[in-house]
Order: sequence, then structure tokens, then C-alpha cells
Amino acid sequence: MPTEVGWKFSYKNVQNFRDITLTQAVNAVDRESDFPAILIGADIQIQGNKVSIREGKQILVSNNLRINASDTLNVSGFGPAPMPGKFVSSRLVSTAFDELDGGDIFINAGRLVLQDGGAIFSNVGGDSDENTGEFIPATANGGDITINATEFIDITDESSGIFSSTEGFGSAGNITINTQDLRIGNGARISADSTGETAVGQPVATVRGGEIKINARESIKLDGGSISSTTNGLGDDAGNVRLETQQLSVLEEAEISVSTSGLGSAGNLEIFANSINLDRGFLSAKTTAGDKGNITISNADSLLIRNNSRISTDARGRATGGNITITADVIAALNNSDITSNAQQGRAGRIEINAQDGVLGIRPRDKESPNTSDITAISELGVEFNGEVIFNVPDVDPTSGIFRLSSVPIDAGKIFAQNLCKFEDGQIAKGSSFVITGRGGFMPTAANPVGDRDRVVNWASRDDLKVSQDGSVVVRQRSKPEILAQSDRLIKQAQGLVIAADGSVWLTTENLNVTLQNSGILHPDCHSLFN
Repeated sequence: MPTEVGWKFSYKNVQNFRDITLTQAVNAVDRESDFPAILIGADIQIQGNKVSIREGKQILVSNNLRINASDTLNVSGFGPAPMPGKFVSSRLVSTAFDELDGGDIFINAGRLVLQDGGAIFSNVGGDSDENTGEFIPATANGGDITINATEFIDITDESSGIFSSTEGFGSAGNITINTQDLRIGNGARISADSTGETAVGQPVATVRGGEIKINARESIKLDGGSISSTTNGLGDDAGNVRLETQQLSVLEEAEISVSTSGLGSAGNLEIFANSINLDRGFLSAKTTAGDKGNITISNADSLLIRNNSRISTDARGRATGGNITITADVIAALNNSDITSNAQQGRAGRIEINAQDGVLGIRPRDKESPNTSDITAISELGVEFNGEVIFNVPDVDPTSGIFRLSSVPIDAGKIFAQNLCKFEDGQIAKGSSFVITGRGGFMPTAANPVGDRDRVVNWASRDDLKVSQDGSVVVRQRSKPEILAQSDRLIKQAQGLVIAADGSVWLTTENLNVTLQNSGILHPDCHSLFN
């Protein structure tokens, strides 16, 4: 609707949002740009079903940007830059200039896909002196990036990612992600960095890098990708990284890290996951000159590290190694996978392992080995500077109850060749027996009693047996059990049970109260005459 100063837009009467695709460059303010972009000088909101930023198009804001895509937000592709032969990628960018803080980026979508160069940036830049050309660092702070994707976030290649950075005296913005599944592959990154900028040969950034918080309800999978918070300034600190999920997978040279290569402190890495799988993957907190960074893994059901994977808080130079605290039901390490908090010219860190059900395949050592999985907290300065390794595991001997096999191999073929039915000492198979229990004597149901047909293997009588020359027994035919006439000199199998008036119990050859069922399991010896 028109107003005195222009137009006012709203979604008040909109019921169904359609797709939005940005493919043309638009200049919305006076500031010139070196790349095709939509330049915004005020807050902007984009709302649709599927929103696509493609072919190198960019949205650049100095205030807040909010995008609501009920289905999918896709940022992807490259396009030509104004300079001949140059290309730019599709991006959403919040930037801070001079003393003006950068705006925040809010994204709400069912799915977020960043591919083929697609990226989301929050950046604190600087400017150059018009006379000297020297870099003038900005003092503003970067804006925060908040992403809520109900289904998944997929970042697919090395030119794509989510980035928060500062090149001046301002702090980098924070990155917060909430989704169901997060996938980062093939060199893609999520990073919050304080990179600094050189002035008279020295880095000038002196503040904190941004923090990264990721809550993925089902899974976080890094397949060659990375999540990092780093700094290299004179005194700035790296931000913390915190991950919460059911299943964390760090695969194929992927890394989750907090680090500093300057005088600042490395951040802390915190992981809350039920299942953690590192396969050629790395968790690290590294420092060169500043204070240590720590790694904490809490309340995991299982932690599996294999194929040269590593959890480390190693320190370079005179820095102190960080602490590692791992709490998991089971910890297993395979194929030269290590947990280390080592130092060069400083004190090594402290490693604490809490495992309710045990630790497999890895143990503390006084040095790393290329052929075993090791836990080390050692300093190159000497043993007095080594760190502490603490194991809190059940006091159980893992070798207890194990039967030691004979060193002489068993000849299974010889055993199989034996005649196990040979007739010796008046007995078949040396008195062995073959028993079929069936259902244990119980009827299938109260309404479905056992029928009259045989449910067991019948006995063979002695007349049915033939002893061959080698002593083996052959059953020539199967005979049906014969019910002999009653006689005082016969032993018959009990068929009934009677309780007398005095409470005594008598077994009888017939049961007058029920219909007899012939089970067919009468043993032939039960009909032998008394001698």
C-alpha cells in the first residue's frame, strides 16, 4: 500500500507462498559493489515456499536479513564477476563496515542446501587509507547467524559453507544451528574465525572469534568436512564449539577443532552425543603461544576411534597442553588411533577417561607408537613436565572366565570318522541317548489338546536291531509298540494317577476318569517278563 514516503509491504493477507528465485542483480542503495548483488540498507525479509539464490547472485546486507522458506532454501552456483574472467559464488552476506556492526542473518526452512559455491557469511571487514593504502581495521562486531531447518542441512563441497569472520578489532559473530540432520562433506566448512590483518608486519586482531553451537536431533555427519573456531591475532581468543546430537560421525580426514596460532587462547570443544564414530577423523584443540583449549565428551554410550583417528589437545611452542575429559560406557580404539595431550616446551595436559563398561584396544604409554593405539600426555621438556592420565573404569579382569584352548589342534575329521553307534559292552553307543522333548508335555492351548498322532521318535525293539561285523548297529525296521495283555507278571507303563482318601498317591495302569491317549513312547524294556 502507498504511504507518504513510499510503499509499505506486508504478508498479512497472504495464504499460500510461492517459489522465489533470484537470478538478476539489483542495486538497492548507492554503495557500489564489485560483484552482482542485492544491496540492502535496511532490514529485509524474504518469504516463500522454495527460495533459490543461484548463478552467482548475492544478497548483501548491513542490517538484518530474514529468510523464511517453508520447503527449501537453496544457495548454489557461480556467475561472472564485473572483472573479465572472474567468477563469484552465490552468497548471503551480512557485513560490518567501520564502526557499524553487521546485521544478523535469520533462516527458517524445512531444508537448507548449500552447494557449488553456495555460502552464508557474517563478516567484519576494514578499509584502506586513501592516501597511504594501508589497511584500516574495522572496530565493529560481526552479526550472528541463526539457522533453523526442521528436516536437514546439507553442505556438499569445498567451496560451500557457513562462515563468521573478523579482520579487525571487532568480534566475529556467533553461529547457531538447529536441525534434525546435518551433513558436511567434501571439504565444506562451518567456521567462526578471527583471522586478523597485517599492519606493519603484525596481525592486529585482538578480540574473540565467534562461537558455534549446533543442535542436531538425530545426527551430525562430517564426511571430509570441518567445523572450526580459530584465531591468529595478538591477543584474541578463539570461540567455543558445542555439539549436541544422537549420532556423531567424523570420517575421511574430517575435523572438528578449536585453535589459536597467535597469542590468544584456544576455545573449548564440547560434545554431547550418544554414539561417536571417528574413522580417519580428528577432534582437536590446539594452541601455539596462548592458553590451552580443552575437549570434553559427555554421556556417550559408545566412542569408537579407528584408522589413524585422533583426539588431541597438543600444544606447540611454550604453550600448555589442554585437558581431555571423556565419559562413555564403552571406549574402543583400533588401527593406531590415539588420545593425546602433548607439549613441546610447556607442560602437557591432563587426560581423564571414565568408562563404565571398559576401554578396549588403547592404553597409556610413555611415548607414541606408529603400530598401536596410545594415550599420551608427555612433554619434550622431560617427565617432570608430563601430564596426568586418569582411568576410572570397572575393576574387572578382562581375561577372567576365559578357557585356554589346547595348543594341539583338534582333528575334527578323525572324530567324525568314528562309529558313534557301535555296540559294545552290551550297550548301544556306550549308553548314550537321544532325547526329543517336544513341547515339554504341555498342550498348545487349553482349547487345542494334543492329538493322537505321534510327536516323538518311537523306540526300536531289540528284534529290529542288527549288529554288523564291525560292531555297528543298524535299525532294519521300525516297529510299533505292542500293548500286551494284562498279567500279574508284566510291568506296564503307568497311565493314570489316583489319590486315595488318606492322601496317598497311586500310579495305575489305566485312568478311569479320562480318555487314554497312546503317546507311542513305550520303551521295549518296560514289557520284559520278570526272571
